[in-house]
Amino acid sequence: MTGTVSREEVLRRLRDLAFGKCNDAVKLAFYGKEDLGRIGKLDLRCLAGIHTTSGGFELKFVDRAKLIELLLAATEEKSDPRDAAAGLIAAIDGAAEKLGTVSPDALS
Repeated sequence: MTGTVSREEVLRRLRDLAFGKCNDAVKLAFYGKEDLGRIGKLDLRCLAGIHTTSGGFELKFVDRAKLIELLLAATEEKSDPRDAAAGLIAAIDGAAEKLGTVSPDALS
């Protein structure tokens, strides 16, 4: 892949990994030597690794909980300090209205 990857593309791929199906990885576990030619057609994006063991192999899946944490952090709304300031000013104005008009002489 050449060029840059957009933020939206990264988020889409994280979502695909976090919520996608792992059916093909389970199929792989049941494949025999006669099925090796079909492996290239499987969607194995959910796999983090394959390790050979004495009894066959072990499939390690991506950490979906971590992916969901990353998605939440990347998509949480950031508060704008101007919004907080506007809220404070509105609260002060509201309190001033409730107190009524104060003459400038009363403040000295």
